[in-house]
Amino acid sequence: MLSLAALTALLPELAGRTRPRNGMMVRAMPVARVRDPLAKTKTKWPRNRLNIDDGARMLYLGSDFLTCADESLVTLVPMWTVAFAPVEYQLEAVLDLTSPDIQTRLQTTDRELTDNFRSVAAHEHTATQLLGEALAASGRFDGIYYASAARAGGHCLAVILDALEPLGGVLRVFDRRNGIDEQRP
Repeated sequence: MLSLAALTALLPELAGRTRPRNGMMVRAMPVARVRDPLAKTKTKWPRNRLNIDDGARMLYLGSDFLTCADESLVTLVPMWTVAFAPVEYQLEAVLDLTSPDIQTRLQTTDRELTDNFRSVAAHEHTATQLLGEALAASGRFDGIYYASAARAGGHCLAVILDALEPLGGVLRVFDRRNGIDEQRP
């Protein structure tokens, strides 16, 4: 992975290589958060694959329920009861980390992108966390699409929440049966 200075210099070029992306993916969350599926009231943001503790506010989605379940075993406390919600999304500036061209520009590999972020001490940061924080801080990206580290063939999308409104992105969870109709921004 590039140094932080080199990455920062590359951000304008990367922003020019983003693409709109829309569809439906799945979010896993502790059952206690089921009435806030898009994390509108969440105040503490723990570290994850692409963000550091109390850093960029990102919502992580999986390409399907199985990918989401496998990813949640890596990122959530395993003993929590987990709920799943389908999330419709329409994003305007998604960086695709599965693209060989993007990986070459970032000087990274699939292995580096799927390293276990929990294997480093909480005060240290992985290459993917630094990448995610830099992308979020730039204000030019509203999503990061990447291969699942937990499920072969699965994909994930980290939605940069603070970029949704400025870039025109939208997230929505609609569950008529349970009376949930949430949208961000």
